[in-house]
Amino acid sequence: MNTRRKPVKGETLWALPINNQSRRDSSGLRAVVVTSVGPKYFVAAGTKYRVDTWSEVTNTCSSFKLYETEQDRLNEKEAQDICDLLYQALNYDNRRKLSLVTLRTMRAALLANVVVK
Repeated sequence: MNTRRKPVKGETLWALPINNQSRRDSSGLRAVVVTSVGPKYFVAAGTKYRVDTWSEVTNTCSSFKLYETEQDRLNEKEAQDICDLLYQALNYDNRRKLSLVTLRTMRAALLANVVVK
């Protein structure tokens, strides 16, 4: 898991409903205020999270995912949209429509930014 910085009491974070909560709560991304911070956990909008990962403390699946800014969520969504587009472009039917020049260009761009083992 990614280690996150420790939040500060009174700080505003952004919560996105996920998993089962996303079916019940259609409000989308919303601002939540950190109300308390301890050595291991912090509370925002009445929900307890781990200080080091910002993951929800629960025995079941998490209901919310926290972001430091609205832009962080938008960036994550854009990255996912781009990955989805690449996946669709490279499926069997569409792959045959791409020219070899286009595929080589895509390969060069990927190899320049991704460590391949």
